[in-house]
Amino acid sequence: SEGRDNLREGSGFHGMFFRINGRLINARGANCVPMTQLEGHYDNNAHRILVESAVSANMNMLRVWGGGVVFPDSFYEACDEKGILIYHDLMFVEEQFHSPVATLDVEEEIKHIIRHLISHPSIVLWNMSNENPNTMPGANVKNDIYSDFVMRIVIAEDRARPVWPSSPSRGLKTGVWSQSGLPNGNPFTYWTSEESSKSSIEKHGPYLHGSSLDFSSVNGNPKDAAFFDINIPIKVDNGAQIGPRFSNHFVSEFGASVYSSFESMSSTMSRDNWGIHGGKQSDNCTLVFENLNS
Repeated sequence: SEGRDNLREGSGFHGMFFRINGRLINARGANCVPMTQLEGHYDNNAHRILVESAVSANMNMLRVWGGGVVFPDSFYEACDEKGILIYHDLMFVEEQFHSPVATLDVEEEIKHIIRHLISHPSIVLWNMSNENPNTMPGANVKNDIYSDFVMRIVIAEDRARPVWPSSPSRGLKTGVWSQSGLPNGNPFTYWTSEESSKSSIEKHGPYLHGSSLDFSSVNGNPKDAAFFDINIPIKVDNGAQIGPRFSNHFVSEFGASVYSSFESMSSTMSRDNWGIHGGKQSDNCTLVFENLNS
């Protein structure tokens, strides 16, 4: 029976789990986005401090988000040294102009990223993209450029790590072994909408957005906060049954939209704007947070 389980194909619907040296781990962590939009300002020591802060917060996994950048070597070296696992996206996002195209330039970029980072034991998974709708519950697409182009390039460079089609995702129907998530040489295909309706094993959220529609932002009206329960401290059901024998959701992205720290922003702002409303009266924002990039 165990031998047949090891040869079973596809991600399945029980859950998304990581094993390190054969031991199942409880992933605790956060997403990493670029520290600054100005890449020339990157600082090696700052990236080491970031990893050390994750360790101090009892985290054991960080996700390198696909809407950002590949980090400096110091980040990966610190993760190796401190025992922080990395869920690593390729730099693709299904939004605006950040999707892959099947060109030689894109192929060479993917190869370069994998070859440059392959020696880091902290990287435990290659994820193809951020929020590819073709891989989410409800989609009815069998394959796409990620399954037919991007993943093919990744496994040609590294067959020793699991591959994942997107974050979040309902997983793969074919192309990987169920037990390990490693590629098995078969074509990569996605679950149909009917098949994936059985269960969703990975999700994003919840979020606290800086929109007046659901949560008061820095420039919002403070009285709005009274209508929003931020659920702190988080209520945990101590009687809940947990463990690998129960199906699970792997939450690979969540959090709150927050303003940068005062220490980060004060040097770029006039003292007149150091107040919580920038020296102005509070108002009610009408901009919806979600993806207004036009």
